[in-house]
Amino acid sequence: MHRMRRRPWQWALAGALVLTGGLLATLPLWLPPAAAAYGTWAAAGRPVRPARHPGTPPAAAAAGSRVGILRIPALGLTVPVLQGDDEAVLWQGAGHVPASAWPGEPGTSVLAAHNATFFRHLNRLRPGQAVEVDTGWGRFIFRVTGRRVVPAGSPLFTGARPRLVLEACYPLNALYLTPDRYLVLARLVQAAAPGAAPAPPRPPAFHAAIPPALTGYPLGLAHNPLPMGILTYPAAPAGAVTAFTRNGASLVLARQAVHLWEAVQYAARYRRVHAWQALIVPPAALPPFWGAAGIRDLGPLNLAVTLSAEGRPRGLVMEDSMVEAAGRIWAVRMTARVTAGGTVTLTGIRVQPDPAG
Repeated sequence: MHRMRRRPWQWALAGALVLTGGLLATLPLWLPPAAAAYGTWAAAGRPVRPARHPGTPPAAAAAGSRVGILRIPALGLTVPVLQGDDEAVLWQGAGHVPASAWPGEPGTSVLAAHNATFFRHLNRLRPGQAVEVDTGWGRFIFRVTGRRVVPAGSPLFTGARPRLVLEACYPLNALYLTPDRYLVLARLVQAAAPGAAPAPPRPPAFHAAIPPALTGYPLGLAHNPLPMGILTYPAAPAGAVTAFTRNGASLVLARQAVHLWEAVQYAARYRRVHAWQALIVPPAALPPFWGAAGIRDLGPLNLAVTLSAEGRPRGLVMEDSMVEAAGRIWAVRMTARVTAGGTVTLTGIRVQPDPAG
């Protein structure tokens, strides 16, 4: 599978922010939104007159430190803003791209977050809706001016007026390396002295039920070439999806799904019969590729999550229609249940040969 790639911002000539080289080598599940942006801004509004004068932002901030709170009332979203845009930051909230301006300062500030979690619903924002950023030096309210999809690497021209870009990979339901970025553009309309900001919700904890005999295998994406597909929520109300994705829960659950998928393959490859029987409840029949030396995922792994009306996950379906093993191509489908306590347990596996394989 693609290793996750992250391209940092750098200041360029003519006040443009552009994408350049750089690698992310931590969790290769989603490409953390690389802050690629649109090349021109429409002039809008008069200069902001602060209601109360905000303070002075820091000259610099330590990587991973909290620098503010992002609130988008129209999406019901409250998320911490941390300094930086690497994977450790984007697992926790939105990241302030270090080479961009501080929120509320002259120029363009860029906040990036995962498309499958915090920023999944950026496409629901409309011009005129508010985006609020609370920091230690001021409270800033921006109004959305537009939305765009641009290729990764597009330049962002900045100017003297404070502006904000919210950025995520596109499509917004993708779990794979995407070539495009979804941008929400906004301008500052109010600035005030800092005030108390509500604490963002913490994501729930999920744990894959994997027997000890299999936990010693490398189950993460960093060690397995597993292409990722899309994340969907069949028949789930929009409010349930919003509740589930706004605190990072979907990304945590998806990681556990990958661990279960890989645990099944390791159990089959190394003929771990007792581990197989403990891994799937109730125990399932051994797959036709049992003992195959090489099991490869040629197609993408797609995830479908069943949600309650309140946005709590109840079940999970994992599918890859192109698994190569024992000289054939197989369509593999696994199901899992998610308990109220966050335990994810496999409940079934179906393996069918590809007629064309």
